[in-house]
Amino acid sequence: MKSSVKVLGTSIGISISIILGFILYGEFTRPVGFVSNEGVWEIGNGLSNGSMLTYKIEMQNKSMIADLRFKRIDNNWLSSIQVNNVTHDITFTNNLIPTDVPEDFNEWNDLRSSLFWMIDYVYEPKSLVGNSIWSYITYGIKTYELKVVAKESISIDAGEFEAYKVAYYLGYQGGGEFWIVKNMPLPVKAQVFDTDNNLIFRYELLSYNL
Repeated sequence: MKSSVKVLGTSIGISISIILGFILYGEFTRPVGFVSNEGVWEIGNGLSNGSMLTYKIEMQNKSMIADLRFKRIDNNWLSSIQVNNVTHDITFTNNLIPTDVPEDFNEWNDLRSSLFWMIDYVYEPKSLVGNSIWSYITYGIKTYELKVVAKESISIDAGEFEAYKVAYYLGYQGGGEFWIVKNMPLPVKAQVFDTDNNLIFRYELLSYNL
């Protein structure tokens, strides 16, 4: 009987050691600056009736200032967007998918492919834990991970923020980097380059009132 108890005790001890080993391995290999309860981010986070955001957007051959003002209409957002001193109203869902775009809003395609680029890839809450994969970006026949790669303090015109960098890289050059702030509805900063490292777009939040 005594030997059985001894063997059982040894087995339990080995099991506990293995479990602790896995836990410690996870702690030592976790990216610096990340903890397990970072929460989630979703496009549209933090918006309220009367929210305002102003962005500077640069593309290959043009730049613009976009001023966005949001009003709650039933379960949607009505956004008045001013670009080049011309204002258009667009209706969005909660996660900022456009449902009604005026035909004469000529700058919308530029906004859609830059400031609102992420709505094609991040359409549900995403984890902010380090190395969390948010989506996949396909270029040609290759697919690349869009994932959380760092947590950084950044300083932009709109202020200083603790931000999560979400990025994909196409190899030695090219790819996209987006800085996410937990309670902000859109990335506060972004830059995207093609495989030849030519700028596709970059933008930065200039001011806001949520």
